[in-house]
Parts: sequence; C-alpha cells; structure tokens
Amino acid sequence: MMNKKKSELSNDRPDSDPSSRDRPDSTVEYPLVQGQVSVYPKDGVCPWCRLQPILEPNSFVVLSGGGLLMNRKEKVGGPSRKIDGFLDLTWHEAHGDSCEDEAGKCILPMAQNVFGGQFGVICCSVQCLRGILNHWLDTMEREIDGTKNEAVHGDM
Repeated sequence: MMNKKKSELSNDRPDSDPSSRDRPDSTVEYPLVQGQVSVYPKDGVCPWCRLQPILEPNSFVVLSGGGLLMNRKEKVGGPSRKIDGFLDLTWHEAHGDSCEDEAGKCILPMAQNVFGGQFGVICCSVQCLRGILNHWLDTMEREIDGTKNEAVHGDM
C-alpha cells in the first residue's frame, strides 16, 4: 500500500473549501447508517461536496466504527448478526439546571442499530469528513438550544 504525504492528500481535491458549513446539498439526516445499511453514502459520490467519486479506484477517507464478537479462547473476532453497532453524540444538562428525566438530554445518533456491529461513513477527503462532523456538531448545538428554550419558555 502506498502512503501519500500529507501535502499530497490535499492536492487531489476540489479547490473550494468543502468543510464550509454551507453545504451544497443540505439533506443530511441522522442517523446516517441504520439497520442493514452499514455504509454511507450508497451512491459512490462524496456526501459532502457531491463533486468527487469515492470508493475504489479513487482515494477516500472512512470514519469507521463498530464491535467484534470475540471468541476469547481462539483469540479471533469478527462481525456478527448477534450485535448491533452505534455511534451517538450525547449532551446532558448539568444537574440543577431544570434537568428532570430526559428533559435535559439530547442524543444525536450517527449510526444506530447497525446489523453486524460495523459501519463506515465515507468522504472524498479529510476536509469533507470534517464538514460532515461539523454539521453533526452544529445539529447538536441547534438541538441543545431548542432544549434550553423549551426549559425556559415551556410549551408554546
């Protein structure tokens, strides 16, 4: 496997700044991967810039996660239908700040109940993956602001 230098990685991508928070196609919905869908996106085009093809033979970056069902005795493990994968971003309000039960909590899943326990989010570049992650965090901030406004103003 050939490793590229850091400077070479940024030269084979679009000139525009794909990490910009003004995403060309703002249809990202969470969770990105769920159930039997374990890879995002499915169409072979970067989900952030929508300009570059991804997957082989192209270069790409993958945020992957999951678990392995281990056979400790044999020291081997792998994906299994017995486990589901997840990746959440969770905010929990400080105790004493009107936090009762689930009222002061916000959970934004990126991966939810993924069969086999493993998943991947694929982008054409680190910059585009950063855009996806920034969008996830921005979405969380909006959810938190909504939660705080509900606690202050009640149901209007």
